[in-house]
Amino acid sequence: MEVGDQAIAIVKEIDAAQPTNACKHFRPGDARWGGHSIVEGTHGWVEYTIENEAARSAMIAIEFNAKDSRPLQLTLNNQLVCDDFATGTTGTWKDQKMLRWHEVGPFDFPIGTSVLRLSTDGFFPHLKQLRVTVHPPAYNAISCMLAMEAKSALEDGCDVEKLEQLNTMGFGTPRANMHALAAANGSLEVAVDLLLTSDYSMADGSDAAQM
Repeated sequence: MEVGDQAIAIVKEIDAAQPTNACKHFRPGDARWGGHSIVEGTHGWVEYTIENEAARSAMIAIEFNAKDSRPLQLTLNNQLVCDDFATGTTGTWKDQKMLRWHEVGPFDFPIGTSVLRLSTDGFFPHLKQLRVTVHPPAYNAISCMLAMEAKSALEDGCDVEKLEQLNTMGFGTPRANMHALAAANGSLEVAVDLLLTSDYSMADGSDAAQM
């Protein structure tokens, strides 16, 4: 994969059905749920390990389905790094065509073994795979900007889940996406139409605000 002219290196792809350790209610690749890995009941957890030949800063992503939002706590080497991992919904529990990625980071991985732990006091989303990737510095800067924009959107009462969907659909100007959602009164479909039929996606915040 590439961002512009800079390659994105996949450090590790992990099948969610192959954890290093898991709670007793973990069900890997459950056929009842389209081969997704699930946790029956609440207070579940699952751990995955990766081996690093060198220290690196990397992103962590998870592919999942969820009819209801079921955010997880993501712990890296016993340190909580994200408390809303795999947040959002896809409208299904098992349709693989609706699988969605959620990526967070970057985080520092030391040399040797690192342990990724997913846990929650509530219910788990249905998991398919995890991916650890090293992105170019420019991508990491964009990722930080998106996090800041999401925080700002939340403070302004914007629907952060819809904003995140626009960002992952290829509309690469978060502030313009916020303005499009506002102009569309929160309708994702109308916001997409606005972004496709105007220069919202090319505008900075001040220009978009004047449209």
